[in-house]
Amino acid sequence: MREQLRLLTRSALALGLIFLSISVFRGPLNLLNGILVPLILSLLTVGLSPGRRVALTLAVVLPALLWQPVQLFFLLVYLIMGWRLSGLPEETGRTGTLIRLVPLTAAGFFLALWATDLVFMTRSLEVLWRIAGENSIRLTLVIGLEALVASAVLMFLYRGIRARLRKGGFR
Repeated sequence: MREQLRLLTRSALALGLIFLSISVFRGPLNLLNGILVPLILSLLTVGLSPGRRVALTLAVVLPALLWQPVQLFFLLVYLIMGWRLSGLPEETGRTGTLIRLVPLTAAGFFLALWATDLVFMTRSLEVLWRIAGENSIRLTLVIGLEALVASAVLMFLYRGIRARLRKGGFR
């Protein structure tokens, strides 16, 4: 019973932090969501069964669909990043984790931009295209750099917080 109460409390806190994050950090600050949301999810889902992970995913996606629909595709990418990060073995070195996380993050960012532009008729990818000087190589570098920064910071924070939680007796 106590374990269920702890899980429910952690889940409620995580959901609140996620919705606060996607409400506050929009536009250029959305990169912060690419760090905070997967970090919260990965810390919460460590040790959870697949069924509870699916339930948590639905608890995040369904209200977001109603409350912040434009963030939906990014939120799905963040969910995948968080799941992937929490699923990596602890023995994987920093370089190995980055090699696994950066391509996933870059592809996810690009697809989320493309899908958001397509469905909600935003012009995010067009703005990035102009920032990159209408050059596909520069655009790839911009998105790749965002993915590298988000992945490196996310991995650094995740490993540090997990180590502290383990010292304190948490899973």
